[in-house]
Amino acid sequence: KRARAAGYFVKGDDADETRTYVVDDEPPPRAVPIHRRTRFLRLQARSLWRAADGNPLRVHRVLGERMGLVEAMEWYRPQFRAGVVAAAYLAYPVVVDVLSRLPPPNSVEGQYYFSLISIVYATLTAATITDASTRLSALRAAAVEESSMLLPLVKRLEAARLDGAVFKYAAGRLWDHASLFISSSRAYELEAIGACDDALVEVLELLLAYDQANDDVDLREAMASAEKLIEARGRRLSLENSSVPQTQYDVLKALSAALVLAYAYLTLDAAPETTAFGFEGGAFDASIGVRVLFSCVAGALVVFNSLSEDLNRPFDGSSKLLSSETVSSSLRQLRATIEPHL
Repeated sequence: KRARAAGYFVKGDDADETRTYVVDDEPPPRAVPIHRRTRFLRLQARSLWRAADGNPLRVHRVLGERMGLVEAMEWYRPQFRAGVVAAAYLAYPVVVDVLSRLPPPNSVEGQYYFSLISIVYATLTAATITDASTRLSALRAAAVEESSMLLPLVKRLEAARLDGAVFKYAAGRLWDHASLFISSSRAYELEAIGACDDALVEVLELLLAYDQANDDVDLREAMASAEKLIEARGRRLSLENSSVPQTQYDVLKALSAALVLAYAYLTLDAAPETTAFGFEGGAFDASIGVRVLFSCVAGALVVFNSLSEDLNRPFDGSSKLLSSETVSSSLRQLRATIEPHL
């Protein structure tokens, strides 16, 4: 059973992504007296290590998140977009220097090539964003359904007036499932199911045995709720595994690079001379127009690729799956209901 604190829960780390269902917005600690700084730093280091799940490779990311650096560099932030455009602007002279060593381009064939690659890129990007958005919507609905079914099951168990020890055990296993749902990875959840450590199945088996042993108790509704909860869990796990293949994103990145290089190559004649910063002696050089357009094209392609990848990361992207108040409120209400019985 994982530790719980003030009703804020954070998903653990997975090989593919991190599931974050409720963001921990606990306020930062206040100033600490000098004689307590050593202990304070030790506690902060321990907290940082726990937040990184004991993974040294994630410590720098957790530290960046706490300092606000990671959020500032997310793709949807203006700082990131401006940085990409500025980097492309500064890289333009290097690109021109490399491409100018090639034979001069054929304008007609080049236009056909650029149009073809643009159409392929636009079609694949639209399909990728559509697939990722559909999966995100379905996964959000499945998570809301599962979290909303937990509390009614607990209420039905309370109304059934089970034996105290039986109800306490069932409530404890539902608490364990909520913890697994909140603060573990999909791989760990499947591993627990494969090892027959399935909290929901144990609750269902317990209700079946108790119903057969006690004729004065009717647990049919509670058992039906447990069965539906198991089915909802299966749908959620299936959707979590139905992400867009990474190969598709690799193809998009390759097409993006081809578009940027093709644009720079086909416009070499419009950039006969270019300087490091695009101006010299108080005046812009002849390549300033093409250079600015090159930077905008590169920035737009990076944003499109980032958007499509972000939609495929429902647990740590900008469209966090369960920043939804429905799920977080349901989980907090469930824990508040179960905790007095444990």
